Amino acid sequence: MKNYTAPKGEEILVAEDSPIQRLADLKGKKLAFDKGSNAHYVLVRSQAKVGLDFSSIEPIYLTQSKALPRFCRGEIDAWVHLGSLHSYSCPLQI
Repeated sequence: MKNYTAPKGEEILVAEDSPIQRLADLKGKKLAFDKGSNAHYVLVRSQAKVGLDFSSIEPIYLTQSKALPRFCRGEIDAWVHLGSLHSYSCPLQI
């Protein structure tokens, strides 16, 4: 899983060299997203699909603009992103 895209364009992004390959691999990982946003909803729903509770991850509540640099520096394991990355410059495989 390099990205999981939900119906409305939200995605769970991981670095190209990440050991996270499927949704179940999110267990115990640091995930960044906007608290209470569509991204938050997508995360909770995707975890439920594979039998994980929200408490199984370490939530990092960040706005999209604050999450990008931390994601690029590898400070978070995954980023639940809203919309398109076309305007960002960070080497991702999406």
